[in-house]
Amino acid sequence: MAKDLLTKRQLASLKKDDWLSDGSGLALKGSAPGVGSWVYRKRVGGKLKSTGLGPYPNVSVAAARAKRDEIEQSIRGGQSFESAVLSAKTSVTHLGPITFWRYADDWLKRNKPIPAIGKPRTNILWRKRIEDYCTALHPIPMNEICVTHIRDALMPIWMDKIESANRTRHHLGAIFASARVEGIVDSNPAAWNDNLVHIMPKRRKKVTHHASLPYQDIPRFYEWLEQQGTITARCIQWAILTGVRPSEARWTEWAEFDFDALIWNVPESRMKDTGVSTRHIVPLSKEMLRVLAEIRKKNINYRAFGRTNRHDPSWWNDRRDLEHGGLLFCLNDKRKPLSDTALRRMLLKAPFDHCTMHGFRATLRTWLEEEIEVPERVAEACLAHKEQDMKKRAYLRTDHFKQRVPLMERWGQYLAPGWASDHYLFGPLRELLDQMFDEPRAKPIGRPRSNNDAKHAPQAMEEVHV
Repeated sequence: MAKDLLTKRQLASLKKDDWLSDGSGLALKGSAPGVGSWVYRKRVGGKLKSTGLGPYPNVSVAAARAKRDEIEQSIRGGQSFESAVLSAKTSVTHLGPITFWRYADDWLKRNKPIPAIGKPRTNILWRKRIEDYCTALHPIPMNEICVTHIRDALMPIWMDKIESANRTRHHLGAIFASARVEGIVDSNPAAWNDNLVHIMPKRRKKVTHHASLPYQDIPRFYEWLEQQGTITARCIQWAILTGVRPSEARWTEWAEFDFDALIWNVPESRMKDTGVSTRHIVPLSKEMLRVLAEIRKKNINYRAFGRTNRHDPSWWNDRRDLEHGGLLFCLNDKRKPLSDTALRRMLLKAPFDHCTMHGFRATLRTWLEEEIEVPERVAEACLAHKEQDMKKRAYLRTDHFKQRVPLMERWGQYLAPGWASDHYLFGPLRELLDQMFDEPRAKPIGRPRSNNDAKHAPQAMEEVHV
């Protein structure tokens, strides 16, 4: 069988999802540009068996071929596939032992890259925890790290920073699990069950919930937001009306709306990563449409089209100005959404206590429980909470959309009673005044006159006349 087929040009052009065969069962699987992992496969006794030989480029082509040849020689000598692989799992001598940081840095680049757009914060936190909390593990070779090393690394934060300690332990477990599959370590020292659970001290986690505004006060707070009239206030209103999470509200785009079916499709990419995340469909109430109309009035395309079509009621349902509208909640032309800081600053200005963005979801949930008394599953569906039990989720394939339509309408009426009674799909025609389509006043050109210039101006004129 042909072997040693890989060339330098193929290795230099390696990219994600590539499968480059080197012959005789050895192949390189690409996971990112210039990064991959070695895989060795061989059919033994009619069954195809495979194993990892380490990450590329940490394990060079020559080292991977040497491991392949050693495994094949051991199998020909009468050893089983498993024992031959176990005997060949040694560090590459000319590269030296693979340290924890060397492998973890490569693993994070392959599995948790930091994207330019989307949700980079999660991947940034993965790297930050490994860098900050696992410093003692960085210089230690991977195959020498044991349970006590993991314990000593976690102990400084184990009792005080409970959530950070749990997540760091999870990250370490994922990294060592991958290293075990690739043949770098024999076991996972960061595993919890039947491992760290026996040596880590017990703790009691103190849970602190987000502060939430009582639902009896939410109509007055909603009215205060209406008086502000800023795009930040509109974003908070939108989050309260729909019950979505802050990040899901901030990144709302016009393309996500279906105004014929009166629904808002929140894509799965923006939903919370819970393992059961799917897209979330929100029924649009009249109050939601009124808020969208107020946001639309700030749109430049809206004024351009509306100047010539404001007397045609059918135009308001055509929505030609929203085809390339982009984000709803942005402050400038950089096409970036409002930040969490902007929302928090608005809440700090409010003459109400216990206002947090996530707390408004608790306000809606409490109102549904005490005032409407809806079934628990329907109320949880309003907050995009999915059924955690896998068996129930396999058979209960509904998002309770029909039951949520009247609930969202009643919630909008509770927040703003009668505000959306006189409206077309995008706002009442009685508000379509000529001033709405006026061009903004031109900015003055040149340096503004100071007070000193104003004082001396009459005197200068008199001197000229004399």
